[in-house]
Amino acid sequence: MTLETIQSAWWELGVLAFPDQDLSPEQQAAFSAQFGALDVYPFMTPVQSHPNVIPIIKEPDAKLNFGGGWHTDTSYLEKPPKATVLYAVETPPEGGDTLFADARAAFDALRIAEMVLTPRGLIWGLKQVGMQRTNRYGKTWTPINLLANIATQHLGLKWDPCHSIAKNTPPLFANHPGLF
Repeated sequence: MTLETIQSAWWELGVLAFPDQDLSPEQQAAFSAQFGALDVYPFMTPVQSHPNVIPIIKEPDAKLNFGGGWHTDTSYLEKPPKATVLYAVETPPEGGDTLFADARAAFDALRIAEMVLTPRGLIWGLKQVGMQRTNRYGKTWTPINLLANIATQHLGLKWDPCHSIAKNTPPLFANHPGLF
């Protein structure tokens, strides 16, 4: 199978699986690098043998599951990577599922001109407003109240969320470099 075949299938299908692989971190990184430059994940400690490979481990008795909530990897970056390569070393006999969504199909189905109220927040003018997250300690925050907290308590600034929404809210839809 050629790299072009893999890239074409990935672009068409969105998610690819290659079962029964035996890869070292170096081999995983080398495979991944064929699709573009690799990033260093800033919040996790990589494996000793490669700075671009991070272990994601959930012990059976652990209550927390890193990345267990619905998310998009590194969506906080201005130019996020175009893909994430996952390699399962050990999986539980049941559970441990990773779900994927087709964001392109969701975008195509969205009526851009409408304001959409979702259970997790408001989509307004192609901006994300009030997307709610709950951290591991049960505290709920939104980007708006998080920015307000930083501005008022840590920087000593006055905060007008109505004025700031249009200027400081990240776009809901972003193009990945090299894909669009």
